Amino acid sequence: LHIENYVYDPAYHGPFLYYSTNLIFKIFGTSDFTARILPVIFGILLIALVLLMRMEWRTKALISLYLSISPVFLYYSRFLRNDIIMAFWTLLIYFLATEYLERGNRILIPALFSVVSLSICTKENALITLFIFISFLLLRYPLEVLRWVRENGKLIAISLLPALLIYFLFFSSFLAHPERAITAIPDSLSHWFEMHRIQRLGGPFYFYFPIILLYESPVLIFSILGCIHFYRERDERMLFFIYWFLSSFLIYSYLGEKVPWLSIHILLPAIFIAFEFLTRASLRKSFLLIFIILLSYTLYSSVLVNYVHPANPKEPLVYVQTSVDVPEVVKEVKGKKIAIISDDYWPFPWYLRDERVSYWSRTVPRSVDADYIIAKEEMEIAGYEKVRDFRLREWWIPEPRVEDLPSYLLNREGMGEPGALWLHLYKRSGA
Repeated sequence: LHIENYVYDPAYHGPFLYYSTNLIFKIFGTSDFTARILPVIFGILLIALVLLMRMEWRTKALISLYLSISPVFLYYSRFLRNDIIMAFWTLLIYFLATEYLERGNRILIPALFSVVSLSICTKENALITLFIFISFLLLRYPLEVLRWVRENGKLIAISLLPALLIYFLFFSSFLAHPERAITAIPDSLSHWFEMHRIQRLGGPFYFYFPIILLYESPVLIFSILGCIHFYRERDERMLFFIYWFLSSFLIYSYLGEKVPWLSIHILLPAIFIAFEFLTRASLRKSFLLIFIILLSYTLYSSVLVNYVHPANPKEPLVYVQTSVDVPEVVKEVKGKKIAIISDDYWPFPWYLRDERVSYWSRTVPRSVDADYIIAKEEMEIAGYEKVRDFRLREWWIPEPRVEDLPSYLLNREGMGEPGALWLHLYKRSGA
């Protein structure tokens, strides 16, 4: 990645991921392993941040431990997407805000504004987080918020300077495209409102419920119980977590773009509610036994999705991802001349980044000179013989059947078969 070549495109989210990953590649080299370093770092930072928060030590320890085994958080902390980074920024925003309220240290406000800016540079749903946090303050403490803004105008202005600098540098591609910094937010809003309208990756309103129930049932059930408990107690801090959790669930369930990694943003406040409830409420032993049983299955599910079959399309966290066939094909064609005849070819540019590859849309050009041809359409190619068919990507649309439920819960079997996008590998005859 060259600084001047990157131009922000809201379809691929914010620039922070690309520049940070590029820095890691420059330091450690380019590989599948180094591509996972950034999300791993932010997954670890998220756990560490919990330990710094102002809450009872048992609660902090349990939340940190749970985050380290959570199927969703563990999976996406090894997954090169923006959401585990966003989870860290979101919790850091909460941490800095509460530290300021507790200590009154004014230096925390520029830090807070800067983290908000970094979150916007990471992914557009930072605006959803800001809406949830600010709307809670305005609904709960409208006069206090207005008074604070009126009395701290100079502090706000000073704090905006580093935040705007961060925003401008990232979205302008470090001054290579300054015009994009001006249009970034309007363009992102326009793009994602359109994606919501057409429901490009749509799903039912309850899309996230079965995912969270399957993988994070102790958090789901005990966060709901916690919401009831803390609402009755009128616990001020926990009322914010309840508002955060319910708002996130409703907003992400309503939006037309539904993908499993967004469940992170619903789960984060729910985890705090669940474990605060466990450690602070006087629970009967039967409740604790239920929690332990549910937690055991969560741990089992985490092992399944993260270590046993992390590319199994029947795992709801595995969402139209690259098939395990692709690395096998890459291993076979490495070091040879390759032609790819398909408009669906990702992630071959990544896997074959150091190889001699040409890309074509739909037809084999007469001038093609390749040892291997990968084609979307099955065809007769003079001078080539077919080696194999392989799946580029796989997906799964569940076919719920009660009789399949035990085998699905135990080993993700039954409930219908996965679909796939098939490609075909050809080899030069006699090669």
